[in-house]
Amino acid sequence: MGSRVTTLFPLASDIAVGATFSIPYPSGFTQASLLNSAGGSVAVNDNEVFHQGIGAAFTFGASNITIQNNSPIVWPAGSILNIGLSRTNPRGSNNLVFGTRPGEAAPSGQTGTPITISSGAVLQMIGDSTVAGVATGGGTSQVANSWPTQLAALLNAGAYRATAQNRYGCASGTWANLLTMDGRVTGTGAWSQTGTLGPGGNLFGATAAGSATFVLGTCNKIVVEWIDNAAGRTFTYAVDGGATTDVNTTGVYAIRRTVIPVTLGSHSLTLAWKTTSCNIRGVEAYDDSTAMPIRALNFGISGATSTNLANDSGTADSRLASYRGYGADVTFHEFGIINDAVQAIADSVTQANIIAIDASAAQSKAGHRNVYVTPNPIGDNATIRAALDSKVGLMRQLAAQRNALLIDVYAEFGTYEDAVARGLMSDTRHPNTAGYAVIANLVNRSIKVA
Repeated sequence: MGSRVTTLFPLASDIAVGATFSIPYPSGFTQASLLNSAGGSVAVNDNEVFHQGIGAAFTFGASNITIQNNSPIVWPAGSILNIGLSRTNPRGSNNLVFGTRPGEAAPSGQTGTPITISSGAVLQMIGDSTVAGVATGGGTSQVANSWPTQLAALLNAGAYRATAQNRYGCASGTWANLLTMDGRVTGTGAWSQTGTLGPGGNLFGATAAGSATFVLGTCNKIVVEWIDNAAGRTFTYAVDGGATTDVNTTGVYAIRRTVIPVTLGSHSLTLAWKTTSCNIRGVEAYDDSTAMPIRALNFGISGATSTNLANDSGTADSRLASYRGYGADVTFHEFGIINDAVQAIADSVTQANIIAIDASAAQSKAGHRNVYVTPNPIGDNATIRAALDSKVGLMRQLAAQRNALLIDVYAEFGTYEDAVARGLMSDTRHPNTAGYAVIANLVNRSIKVA
């Protein structure tokens, strides 16, 4: 009888026909358990599948598995390989799932009913810096390489129109930090982070002369979301450096959205302070010239704990209110539990916060689905790792109890040491671009577009 394990492996460079590369053994597997095994396979981006002894060869070394590309095509850099391995099991068959292919027992690390969405669906992603896309050494491409952005690219590659052109809140703790991680945003003068909370971090704005410019890809609509409050406050917007248009407060508190039609193409939007103050919740752009695209809203906040994410001030701009304010079809939750573990927040508090966030997001619209996405492993000390183990277990338990789909990134990555050996981490807490690609691929495989 045999057992099977599959693992996802991102390619940093092309694997030419006849060339080889090596991967570490998946957790729990060794040379002895796989030697002389058969039935292995390599799937490239969940498309072409090459079987052991035909399109791929496997050599089981003392500490690594060497795989040779014997297929007729180059396996290109940036691809996600889904590598299947089989072993002899004297105790009978079992199923050890790290990342199964579509059509197998379950999508990778997934439990619960799969998600079906349609064109125009709104997907919101709530969590900490690992949702925002923070990566040591990632520079101004960190947001561009985040898993929500990569998910939108995968949906587009699958012929489903999707976009992740949005910036809600500062995400990274300060305005200055945001400018270092999101190359789409630049600022001048007094523009800064404000003291008002938003779904993706504190809001941005100004109380004196200054501006913020957002570089946007193909779109025909630009949306500015802002806080209306005391009368006599004005900011302006300009598209592509053109004429400015005033936006004035009314004296009636509300969250307002100013929709700016533009010609289909790439644009820039500049917001500028004019009088008193302005408080901007976010900027979004999309192309709905043929149909509304799937929108991936990145609400990741660096340093956020579950308590931060469960903020409920009782006003329309509290975080809990925000999560039900975008009409989301699906909410992907990481819940900030890495920071809960680091800050030694009690599991009872984490549990209460998860339930509150889940319940609020569920009010987004009829038929809304919650998806729990466990975090990546971390390289902290044993006490913090044990705390994160406990909180991941709590997430798994609550997902089952609350009928949420579970995408188990924690299981897919394995231990922190496994993740490092696979080239998935940028530091002890954050994945790199390849690591975020694995998460995006896992999430993508849990979604079916009707």
